[in-house]
Amino acid sequence: MATYDMTGRLYKIFDTQEINERFKKREFVLEVEDGRYTQLVKFELTQDRCSLLDGYKPDMEVKVSFGINGREWTSPKGELKYFTTINAFRITTSEEHVATTAPPPPSAADMPADSAEDDLPF
Repeated sequence: MATYDMTGRLYKIFDTQEINERFKKREFVLEVEDGRYTQLVKFELTQDRCSLLDGYKPDMEVKVSFGINGREWTSPKGELKYFTTINAFRITTSEEHVATTAPPPPSAADMPADSAEDDLPF
């Protein structure tokens, strides 16, 4: 399955819901600027990932990594319906994202004094 990333502002964080003794989920809404219109996108965390939102608060800028799942369901009346779920699996703040990127290459000022002179013949 393809994975995607989206950056935005945490708009709403919901409490964890225990659907049954084997399944729990937690939803949140990300506010994303999209040209003239602001998009409010609802994501879902499941099982042990529900705790990923612990420590986050509304209005925080975050980057969400997610996948999209779709399924078909037949209602008791025999109606065929389709559902799409956006499943988040990683949430990071802007600071965490910067910290996980590669550091810049060292400058000459960062080099030890003894390595400033190169004794290589070329």
